[in-house]
Amino acid sequence: MKGANILDTTVPYTGSLDYMSSSTAVLPLDSLSQDYLTEILQICKDNNITLLMVTSPSALNWTEGKHKTVDAWCTQHQITYIDYNEKDEIQKISIDWSTDTRDGGDHLNLSGSKKITSDIGKYLSKNFSLTDHRNEEKYAEWAKTYAGSKLYHEGKK
Repeated sequence: MKGANILDTTVPYTGSLDYMSSSTAVLPLDSLSQDYLTEILQICKDNNITLLMVTSPSALNWTEGKHKTVDAWCTQHQITYIDYNEKDEIQKISIDWSTDTRDGGDHLNLSGSKKITSDIGKYLSKNFSLTDHRNEEKYAEWAKTYAGSKLYHEGKK
């Protein structure tokens, strides 16, 4: 599955929907995270790649403070940042914490992942000139894996 861990298990998040209001202080990035981000940014620059930072919904582990930290780094480096924990993003993709999480609010399940990947796909299509490789022989293995994923296509439990 190319690294994807597709689960259709549903364990609802039952905590506060206002989870982003907690811990609003900007926290410094630890040195290891800073080093990795700097390395990733340099690799992107060296290869003429536009870096896009995305945070997936995680009511258990994300806070406004963490958002501010990532947002500040992205602003400093002129990188677009989409945080799907922000209320307008949650509403836009219609995340339902009772059906779209597999572990009580930390990770999205199949239903939630379809919502976020659809939105990211629309964003990429709108903002980048990307080549569609779906019918190219070089990418046949990807197409075969996708076609064979009945769980993803049918949403079976």
